[in-house]
Amino acid sequence: MLPKEIKRQLKRLKSHDLEEQQDAFWILMSSGDPQAISKTLETIEELGDWPFSGDPDSLASSWSVRPIYGVTPPLAEYLEKSPLSQVGRDCAYILGNLCYLEGASKNYSETRIVPSLVSVAESLLPNGLYAITPMLYALRECSRVKSVEGAEHLARQALELSFQEDALKEDNLFELTIVSILEILYSNNPKTRLFKELRALVKGQPRGKEPARTIREFLRKKGKDEWW
Repeated sequence: MLPKEIKRQLKRLKSHDLEEQQDAFWILMSSGDPQAISKTLETIEELGDWPFSGDPDSLASSWSVRPIYGVTPPLAEYLEKSPLSQVGRDCAYILGNLCYLEGASKNYSETRIVPSLVSVAESLLPNGLYAITPMLYALRECSRVKSVEGAEHLARQALELSFQEDALKEDNLFELTIVSILEILYSNNPKTRLFKELRALVKGQPRGKEPARTIREFLRKKGKDEWW
């Protein structure tokens, strides 16, 4: 897109007219222009919310049905630049969904998603487990269609961190966080060896205490090949 057209559409994106805002959003985000997409993400952060029907779920679904060249780099770059912002966290979510949806449809060709998610998460580990939950959720989606060996070390660090006192106090979805870590490990490791490691890890831990409770439940359900 020409810079003048990007500017015009960004102005429409800030409109109070919902139809105009929505139209501008899809024009910009479907353009395949990295600058247009980056500027749109910045504007959404500035506005404080995604446009109506322009939420992260809609974007991931739309792009998986009709892949648009050039989408991943600006999403990854925004995540890397602003990983603790709401839009940055949403970018992680979109990238994970794209990874899964494209992989499930056998269209998977993007190689930047997993390295980007891992790099950002590793840089945020000192901030605690909650800071990296969007990346863990996204990597879990990637692991549903292919192994994610690049996330192995991160997942093990996150699992170790989850046993620290108050590691999950900010996380309202702590069970999903633990399951995401376990699913990443499950995609990378032989089942027998991983189960042996996990059983040793929770041995002696109080049955009702997290993360041991979720790990035991994971072992039980995976042993029956059941999990959500």
